[in-house]
Amino acid sequence: MLTDLHPIPGQELPAGAHYRDTPVDATRIPEELKLGELHVALRSTREALPLCQGTRLPGLQMDGWTLVGGIHRSLGELDAESSFREQLRISRENKYMTGVIRGLTELAELSLARGDLAQARRLHDEARALLQEKKRRAPEDLALRQARLAFEEGHLEEASRLAEAAVTTVQQLDVPEVHLLRARIFLALAQYKEANVALLEAGEPAVRMTWLALRLQAARLRAARGGASEREAALASLRELLGQAQELGWLEGQYEARLALGEVELAAGRRAAGLVRLKALERDARKSGWESWARKASLQAGP
Repeated sequence: MLTDLHPIPGQELPAGAHYRDTPVDATRIPEELKLGELHVALRSTREALPLCQGTRLPGLQMDGWTLVGGIHRSLGELDAESSFREQLRISRENKYMTGVIRGLTELAELSLARGDLAQARRLHDEARALLQEKKRRAPEDLALRQARLAFEEGHLEEASRLAEAAVTTVQQLDVPEVHLLRARIFLALAQYKEANVALLEAGEPAVRMTWLALRLQAARLRAARGGASEREAALASLRELLGQAQELGWLEGQYEARLALGEVELAAGRRAAGLVRLKALERDARKSGWESWARKASLQAGP
């Protein structure tokens, strides 16, 4: 989950107070979320929302709704849209441009998960038009979000360029997310040396879900450039990572691990097992509304 949670100018806390003393710390990701304790993080953030409203600081309310929406999305609950729309409403009422851009791009990320690339592109275009109209500087994570969109659209060169730019614009906590995307792009381009460098540059992220996602790419890389024994080792690693994603309740991580398992099983000559896994993933993803993963599973399985 990306950061960029800031108070609204002119509505800061009183002298001597700090955002860490408020119900939602607007300067960092909650520790429960870093540890992957999604249900605990959701409960504590939901409990804090009424207190945020009581502060009469709209910035805190926006941060709270953004966190709630992001956690819902991690749990695979696409009704996270209502939280992001509430954050967007508060931002527009308070004429807070950074919040408006964040709300639009959060909704775009949901559209990507639903497989609606056209809607995701429209939301990003709206965000870019607002920035140009108001002559505002782009939020720190915008290039990363644009890179994700380009990657899902299949524009790999554009995605790579945007991801490279994002390395120097995002907050330090989000740098591993950028290198994670770079690794995915390089794997899609079969540029295995570059993918390995990106994984090394990601280091050890503070957020457990990012750590798991990086390990998934490392297993895929191992299978792609190794022999039979390396593919078997990658399969064992992917099974373990799938189990960890299931323990967290992180649905998107589960889908990515299942897709990678099917991919490696096909490469290892286990065609029947790979196709069964990919067809099951396609069915489950479509049923849950994650059309993007259903489409990926279908493409991997082939006609």
